[in-house]
Amino acid sequence: MIEIGSLHHNRLLCYSTIVAFHFRVSGFSNPFHFSSIYTASRFRTVFKVSELRRTARNSFARKLDPVYVKEFDYPGNFSKVPRMNSTLARTDVAASHSSIKRYEEGPLFNHMVTYNDVAYLAGQVASDTSDQTVKGQANQIFARIDQLLEAAGTDKTRLLSANVWLKDIQQVAEFNEAWNSWIDPSCKPVRATVEAKLVRPELVVEVQVTAALPRKLTPVQTSLAAAAVGPYHQGILLENGMIYVSGCIGLHPETGTLIDNTVEGQAKQALSNMKHILRAAGATPERVTKTLVLLKNIEDFERVNEIYKSFFSSGTYPSRSCFAVKELPKGALVEFECVAQLE
Repeated sequence: MIEIGSLHHNRLLCYSTIVAFHFRVSGFSNPFHFSSIYTASRFRTVFKVSELRRTARNSFARKLDPVYVKEFDYPGNFSKVPRMNSTLARTDVAASHSSIKRYEEGPLFNHMVTYNDVAYLAGQVASDTSDQTVKGQANQIFARIDQLLEAAGTDKTRLLSANVWLKDIQQVAEFNEAWNSWIDPSCKPVRATVEAKLVRPELVVEVQVTAALPRKLTPVQTSLAAAAVGPYHQGILLENGMIYVSGCIGLHPETGTLIDNTVEGQAKQALSNMKHILRAAGATPERVTKTLVLLKNIEDFERVNEIYKSFFSSGTYPSRSCFAVKELPKGALVEFECVAQLE
């Protein structure tokens, strides 16, 4: 697919080209998508690769959604071209509203961004450059990194990677001395160290890191479902929106005893308990992605299946495993547990 359009503004002619290549080898799909922008004027030519994506799938080749340019940064004195509608653009917008957090905005960039359980720090440099030693500036940087990580709820024991730029690579031993006194020896990240010309001549070192964020766990409790019969919560909600519901049996929420002695009655009550736990977490049965069914007697499989089907009114069923077990808590005949995802 090749699409070519043009825009004339302020005597500049801009050509936007989107090219997608699909290579198919023996049932293996290996597509390359890239978009590029060419801007030409009488005096200069600018080339920019704005999107590049390569995906490989170990499956039969199938049609993939094209990747579109989300936003154009043109040289010259005219405004941005509006974004094209695309799945990629919508995903980016949705992500920015849901889980991307930005810290300490500067005139050109934020000093830290967190997303998907990872903290991404901008390159940090010393604030007091009167100290021209690598060790002195490095210690300032490490203190600054500690401060940013603390703001994100994490610390240097969860570092994933580090990039180090030295004005003079011959000073790496001095940097390593400061590094080793700061880093947790049992939690060393991956690291790359190179010599580079830094943004200001008085700077002798710059450090950029990424770190994992601890996952926040929120217990889910509701009186509309039977209480847990052991040292566990009815459910757990993760910060990323995943919900894990503990095994539910046919206990009445008020009495804490089995609703009756039939597998049908217990199955209905157990699923009712599970539904109320999901709702307490902000989800519905339609958001369930995986269930586990435990039966005292495998011969009850068909009877439980009929009740199970009615629980998912939309007709969209999650993945499932089903087993017969020797015993269930409280002498129950059936137990359900599930995993779900918030909207």
